[in-house]
Amino acid sequence: MLVEYFDWDGNPSTNSDGAYQTYYEYDDIGQCISMSSLNMYGKRMIDHAGNCGQISKYDGYRRVEILSVDEFGREKSVKNGFSRVMYEYDNNGREIKMSLWNENGPVCPNSIKFHIRKTSYDDTNNSVEVRCYNSEEELTNLTKYIFDTKGNLLYYSENTNGKITIQNSKYNKKSECVFQNEITTEGLDT
Repeated sequence: MLVEYFDWDGNPSTNSDGAYQTYYEYDDIGQCISMSSLNMYGKRMIDHAGNCGQISKYDGYRRVEILSVDEFGREKSVKNGFSRVMYEYDNNGREIKMSLWNENGPVCPNSIKFHIRKTSYDDTNNSVEVRCYNSEEELTNLTKYIFDTKGNLLYYSENTNGKITIQNSKYNKKSECVFQNEITTEGLDT
């Protein structure tokens, strides 16, 4: 499928990545298996993200890999330093691990600040813990969530390299948030 971009006057224009057209390819069950940025002449181009497009691989209905490629289909890192995203899922189809790679192996991009992200869930499929690790597999971020029986977020805490954010919320009987408090500390020895 080819998507072309136009300004309000109907003249050819670019999307946010600087492409005049985007070409999408789908498999037999409708999953997007590739995406390419095209210039004004319909030729593959390196866009503002630093690549030409992506190729996705699936295990059934679960996307397990996204590969960023250049205009010739070769692996190419995007601007923030990674070229490959790998996913793992539990038996319920929930993403439990995401990892970032480049052509040389594990990578921990500065803009994202993690190589591996692991997610845990409660019995009602709420994400209750997210752990992020750098390429040396050192914990760099820990985020925890507590939900009530209606799925409302009651408590959120995040510790990113010593910067701690805690948020508490209260809800009325209609599940409308009636109170929210957030505290952020940085550089405290605990």
